[in-house]
Amino acid sequence: MSKSLNNLRIELSSINADIFELLNSRQKIIEQISKFKSENNLASWDPKQEMNLFKEYVSHYDERYDFLFSSLIEVQAYKCNDYPRWSLGSHLEQVNGNITDFMNPILLLARNESEYRNLKLKKNIKLQIEGLI
Repeated sequence: MSKSLNNLRIELSSINADIFELLNSRQKIIEQISKFKSENNLASWDPKQEMNLFKEYVSHYDERYDFLFSSLIEVQAYKCNDYPRWSLGSHLEQVNGNITDFMNPILLLARNESEYRNLKLKKNIKLQIEGLI
């Protein structure tokens, strides 16, 4: 027997609540990490750690969630410190108009190196990321 539309919407609403609860828990951990980094004079953006995170992510999930995951990382990390604003394209010399222009380039590198190579990254960002290859 199929569920009614109303029951499906109720189920979806419950899942949404769970997602936001997890996001809030994740944010609290990020705030603790940010505080630790600040107290220990560590850089707020750690490209090597991000590469590890994104390699793990791409090994389990396909690309349909890449933009969402990149945005999640940025929104939560930027709130705490001077994390790069990939979604604004400020890391690029030139915007090509692709959605990948506004994603974390390290995620793009972990997922698809040829698409990463199409980015027109600013020199300082490129140097930091190229050290990961």
